[in-house]
Amino acid sequence: MKTNAFYKLFLLAVIVSSLYTHLDAQGKIFRLDQLAKRRAAIASGTAVRNIKKGNRLMYEDHGVTSGFVMRNTGQLQVYYAYANRLDRELPANAALRVHFVKGDSLRNDLINPTRFPDVTPWSRYIYNDCLGTYQYRYEYDYTNTGSPESVYLANLGHVTQGDTVQFYYVSDDIQTGDSVIYSIYSADTVGTAWNVIFGNVDYCIYDYNDVLNVYIGVSPEIMLGETKYYQAMPDPADAAKLTFKEMSSTSRWTPGGQPAQFTVTPEYPTNKLGAYYDYKDDTDSSLAGDMIRLIGRYWTADTTYKVRLSATSGARSNTIVIEVKKPVRLLTPGQSPTYRLSRDVFDHEINIDSICIYYGGKYGIPPHFLKGHMRQEAGRINFSGYTGFAPSYRYEPFTAQFSSAWKTDSKYNGGLWVVDPERTGHEMGTGKDVPIHQNVCDMDYPRAPKTVWDILWDHSELVNLGSGPNDLQHRIYGKRVNGKMVFPKEYKGICTTYANLFSQAKFLSILSTQTKEAMARQDMIVLLRDTWNHGTKNMVAQTRLASSYGLLQMMYSTAVEREVCPYPSTNPSISPEDINVTDTNMTYSLKYMKELLVNALTPSIEADGNWPSGFEAVFKNKIWHKWNKHEDYPGSVYSFTQWFLPQNN
Repeated sequence: MKTNAFYKLFLLAVIVSSLYTHLDAQGKIFRLDQLAKRRAAIASGTAVRNIKKGNRLMYEDHGVTSGFVMRNTGQLQVYYAYANRLDRELPANAALRVHFVKGDSLRNDLINPTRFPDVTPWSRYIYNDCLGTYQYRYEYDYTNTGSPESVYLANLGHVTQGDTVQFYYVSDDIQTGDSVIYSIYSADTVGTAWNVIFGNVDYCIYDYNDVLNVYIGVSPEIMLGETKYYQAMPDPADAAKLTFKEMSSTSRWTPGGQPAQFTVTPEYPTNKLGAYYDYKDDTDSSLAGDMIRLIGRYWTADTTYKVRLSATSGARSNTIVIEVKKPVRLLTPGQSPTYRLSRDVFDHEINIDSICIYYGGKYGIPPHFLKGHMRQEAGRINFSGYTGFAPSYRYEPFTAQFSSAWKTDSKYNGGLWVVDPERTGHEMGTGKDVPIHQNVCDMDYPRAPKTVWDILWDHSELVNLGSGPNDLQHRIYGKRVNGKMVFPKEYKGICTTYANLFSQAKFLSILSTQTKEAMARQDMIVLLRDTWNHGTKNMVAQTRLASSYGLLQMMYSTAVEREVCPYPSTNPSISPEDINVTDTNMTYSLKYMKELLVNALTPSIEADGNWPSGFEAVFKNKIWHKWNKHEDYPGSVYSFTQWFLPQNN
């Protein structure tokens, strides 16, 4: 094919944010120097005449709608540069139209009939080798100087991977609304090229005719919390360049590459890195030497976070700028229920996805990690029309109850929230009364002093069975399974004590009419009630202080004892139960997570975003294990996070 300077292409560049984009069939490859100039012959431009708007301006070939299937999701933009090579002249009021055929980007046809404002085509005299003579081919350019210019831009909105679009010339009479398609360009099969030419290769003139040169792409972007892998590969068109192949998983890695050196730096803002990066995958396995993993870290409504990814391999190098985008929702396809909506302590409807995205983007915690953590910790209520996470409350009779700091530590203001039945008029504390909150799960706040044994009597099956399978609050501190008591795993000491009693009962029950299950349970009742830590019947339950609150079950003591911005424990108008207010719970929980990361990694490593022990490993070992020390807890939280992967549609 000839490539003389005077041969001009009619360009329709469909991109997002950057013109420097090239994609292949197996993944997106980005170039920064220029739009790639490779061509591929696709299905021929097909003339379709006299099709009106009422026919939806759609072309079908053998029952299959013809069009270009989008392989990416993003903002679709159309850039026009005049100049093409046509075997007939366009009508005077010709325009280009993009038609959305199928997919979830439902919108009307897009047309601007002034795409060719008063442009007179010039006829180029081209030699036709087959005919042995010269013939006219029509070319357009804005200035009629022979130099194509990108002079028009159409913002077409959001498209989703899998959408089908059509590109064609159309003559549109605005007065009558009639339209006539001049030529439609079909590309059901794209083959190995992204940047393609729709049209026929005309070997008689050694060029394409009826040409529409289409460059399709999405500028580099990553959603908050999303993982993407980038492989640095030699650019076949430039010996000094690398290309970046973008992948959602390592399964699309192309073997045979050379190791590369990567750097990830903040582009904007310059003092805060908007993405994590790692040289391990999500299973903690090392990546190939030509790969790096990025995870969107920060997103806020008032700041556009961008990171600069650079790679060098030998004499080749390249750099791209990747923008962190807001997810549309947090839900892995096929997951149900969605847990998207809930109701708070004031009975207001709240959007859990929006909450996780807001706080995750602000503090640099993946939003699906927060939603998965809520699935682990929060109670669940069947609201009208949906199941949602509930603002939760849980007293800790076997652990936090035994803190000695309530009356002696200045952080607690001499027992402001200590429950004391001997105190006249202020038995539940000298601060404000226990508030009336709605939708609290799995048990409501106690409003009068109780002993620890009262709590165990009411909220375990040690003494009495629950009323049915949905009576969850009667099984909080222990349930019966085939007669045998099962205590929550996080209470290791209680579990061990019961296991010892059950082992003894297996032998003693031989000489008794009681079953081993009944005997072990009765022994556990006597132990806990009468002798364990001097007997729970003798302990006043500190139900306000020794408790966790909210969607993430933040312990009151944990919120109070923060190194930075501790919860205001000495203000009599701000109670422990106020941590169950959604924004309060999220704020102090996220501050605690951030503190755990900084203390575990050092401030510089945490800010850098590349954590030597691996991204998932840090969250499992340095955050979730601190939340609950049971060995199964981090893995359980992580499994729930996979229910809520960020989605852009």
